[in-house]
Amino acid sequence: SPSIALPASSFIELKNISGNPVQLRNWEISNGSTTAVIKKDYLLAAAGFLILCPSSAEDAYRNFGPALGITGFPSLNNDAGVIILMAEGGRVIHAVQYDKSWYRNELKAGGGWSLEMIDPGNPCSGSSNWTASNQATGGTPGKQNSVNAENPDLSGPDLLRSITPDSLHLIALFSEPLDSSTAADVLHYTLS
Repeated sequence: SPSIALPASSFIELKNISGNPVQLRNWEISNGSTTAVIKKDYLLAAAGFLILCPSSAEDAYRNFGPALGITGFPSLNNDAGVIILMAEGGRVIHAVQYDKSWYRNELKAGGGWSLEMIDPGNPCSGSSNWTASNQATGGTPGKQNSVNAENPDLSGPDLLRSITPDSLHLIALFSEPLDSSTAADVLHYTLS
């Protein structure tokens, strides 16, 4: 806010990079304090895009691509916040904690411009993979992001510290998020 040329309402764009269609019914979107449930059947095609928005903005966003209005859509803070996408049953599919410094442009951080992910193939790299949209309308809902480019993570996570809360558990804190499926495999760790 204020809107440049997009509807004057928050939105979240989903892109299915899984290679398979995904049924979104009963998935949840949250800002960390408010959670809304997708109550309609919606099959998101492989490589497909979907604009999630408040129900009141669904018709306006359909002008840009496939849109699904959600009752109780969580408010998104312009300065900083968190967005969490969960599958049915509460499994986190993706989460991002954003900040307006990610815009890298003071004018665009002032409002009306979308934050866009640079490389969808590298979704867990945080601020280094997000920036302000370059699109004159203020964003690219429903289609490839205007800042789309390869942005690989070329450095592995560093172990910052570990804590042993008891004789059976070890808590490890790394310098960046880990891929959850890789991190869950105990064969990827050695202790001496």
